[in-house]
Amino acid sequence: MERNPSAFLKEEYEELVRNNFDWKLRILETGSSPHSVVDGKEVIMLCSNNYLNLSNHSRIIKEAMDAAKKFGAGSGSVRAIAGTMKLHMEVEKRLAKFKGTESSLIYQTGFAANAGLIPQLVGKGDIIISDELNHGSIIDGVRLTKADRAVYKHCDVGELEKALKDADKKYNRILVITDGVFSMDGDVSPMDKIVDVAVEYGAMTYVDDAHGEGVIGVSLCPVSNPILFNSFLKYFVLSQRFLTCSGSVSNTSIAASCAPATAGGCDPLSNQVLDLFKAKFTRS
Repeated sequence: MERNPSAFLKEEYEELVRNNFDWKLRILETGSSPHSVVDGKEVIMLCSNNYLNLSNHSRIIKEAMDAAKKFGAGSGSVRAIAGTMKLHMEVEKRLAKFKGTESSLIYQTGFAANAGLIPQLVGKGDIIISDELNHGSIIDGVRLTKADRAVYKHCDVGELEKALKDADKKYNRILVITDGVFSMDGDVSPMDKIVDVAVEYGAMTYVDDAHGEGVIGVSLCPVSNPILFNSFLKYFVLSQRFLTCSGSVSNTSIAASCAPATAGGCDPLSNQVLDLFKAKFTRS
């Protein structure tokens, strides 16, 4: 039988265009700043993640140039082989101190973080209990696991507790997953209550706080919370995601997760970004 194995892609894309669901890329012709040039027009930028315009901070730009001169444009290897630089170790130590945790680990992106770690935490015989409005990268990470799934109503701690009670005697491990600040509506999870009820049932709590880090405080979560993902992309300018957690979680992630093992070295500017926040936060 003669067939065109990729013909469906053209057909599906044309259907998206007909329904105006295709993604039209706009071209940024300047740096990302409050006043930018997009598609040849001067505009006020209201949709970027560069909340404080730190990507254009003179100190950050200078440090980027100095770091590239000293360390090169890339690590030359994945971290597990020969790509872990002194810079990585320094900033991960500082991030753990900054967040008041035992350890931290930098990932290249939020997707890599959620897709890489969630499948290492639970598997067959376990369950994930997830907020119904969690970010798409969390959902993708959950789909990569062999664990069962339950979904609770958005920010509804009562329904979360009911799901925990139902799961308590049926599963080996229980993982509660939520965003800290939800990206679409900007509402905030009741983290103190979520952590308390998770601890009551012996569940792990996994919080993706990419949209809250640095915007509404040092952290939404109690220091006792074991697994917290934060982002350099928003308030912190850079594209990486970082995990703050217990030493056992970071060790497992390095040893068993393909995300840190297959990613090249991270942006070397994290230390400099943290320096800019010394006066802003109590932990540095």
